[in-house]
Parts: sequence; structure tokens; C-alpha cells
Amino acid sequence: VLEVDPNNVDALYNLALTHAKAGKADQAMQEFEKILSIKSDDQPSAYNLGILYVKAGKDDKAIGAFKKVTQLDPNNLDAHDNLAGLYDRKGDLDSAIGEYQAILQVPGQEAGDLVWANLSGLYLKKKDIAKAREAAQKALEINPNSAQGFYSLGAAHEYNDAGEQFGAG
Repeated sequence: VLEVDPNNVDALYNLALTHAKAGKADQAMQEFEKILSIKSDDQPSAYNLGILYVKAGKDDKAIGAFKKVTQLDPNNLDAHDNLAGLYDRKGDLDSAIGEYQAILQVPGQEAGDLVWANLSGLYLKKKDIAKAREAAQKALEINPNSAQGFYSLGAAHEYNDAGEQFGAG
């Protein structure tokens, strides 16, 4: 098909997936990039490209790919979750929190305990102990057996309201 029509998006997509499954990430990325140069609103290609960028350690490119996905579909929970993790890794806590808050705003979607537990962890990193406790408690309201919720709540209780660890000093 590609010999007759080298810009056939469906054929390019299948080729990209084949490369990805065969462990040929560079070739897969090239095909997904080609698809997006032909059809810039191809959400599955942008998402898969983001995943491959993450695996290749190309965080800035991954952020660009996942941002494209959320622009095309603001309700894409996986893209927001990936962005939150990437921003957290880069130390951009406000952007990471913003992505989790975007997940909480998706209509008809119940936020899971992990979203709240992750938010709690981010608030702890910012030393916003009150919000960290609140988010951890919401995680436990959703899932009373949430290991991450208990961990986050315990971590929040290790800090006093001044943002310092008990016993520090």
C-alpha cells in the first residue's frame, strides 16, 4: 500500500505499530512523526509517540506529544496522567498538579484513589501539608484499603503545619 500511496495514514500507523512491537522504537517514532506531519490531529499517533518518547528518555518531546493529545481530547485521562508524571519528574510541581486537577474535571469520570494519592504526594513536595492531608483523605474515602492513600496520609502526618518534619532540628 505504501508503495502506491506513501502517505497512507492507516498503512503508516500499522507500520509504526509493527516497528514498536518489534522493539524498533526509532523507526516507530519516525513513522508516527510522519503521520503527524500528514495528519496533525491524529490522536492515537500523538499518544503512541509520547509513550515512545518516554521510553527513549525524551521527556520534553513526550510532553509535547501528550500536550497535543490533551488539546485534541481534553478528557484523555491517560495523556493527563502521563503529563503529570513527566512534570513531576522535571520538578514542575504546579504543572503536575494542574494535570491531576484536569483529570478531576473530566465529566462523568470518577477520580480514583491513585489520582488523589498522587496529588497528596505532590502537595507534600510543595510543603502544602493541609492540601496533602485532604487529598490523602479523599483517596481513602474512595478506597478505604488504598495503600497509597495510607502512605500519603502517613507522610502528611510526619510534617507539622509549619512544613517541617517532626523531630527535625
